[in-house]
Amino acid sequence: MILETSAAQAVAGEVRRWLDSAVIGLNLCPFAKAVQVKGQVRYAVSDATDEEGVLQDLETELLLLSQTDPDSVDTTLLILPEALPDFYDFNDFEELSERHAKAHATGGRVAGRHLPSLVSVRRDRSGRY
Repeated sequence: MILETSAAQAVAGEVRRWLDSAVIGLNLCPFAKAVQVKGQVRYAVSDATDEEGVLQDLETELLLLSQTDPDSVDTTLLILPEALPDFYDFNDFEELSERHAKAHATGGRVAGRHLPSLVSVRRDRSGRY
């Protein structure tokens, strides 16, 4: 489940600062700056503790992206503070999440970052998800 608590907002704030200073500041992702500046990044903090819970939240976020105007939300960062703390488990899950996105025909592009756990979902250039 996606959390809306003040603690979740604090976690999202930490990820936002990391995105600004590391990813955008070091120019690690060519897409990040534009969507961040336009306010089109959704920071979703999950309370999931296992793969099943993460997949449910991933599906929710993919559906939300597919139903939301891209000028409003282009990218979702699904933040997993309690799930997949082991790098190898997270790496294996990334492949599973990509297959899951394709199987549900959302067209979402999934990219994982183990920080400890962060999943990014974004639209591709054609407007698909």
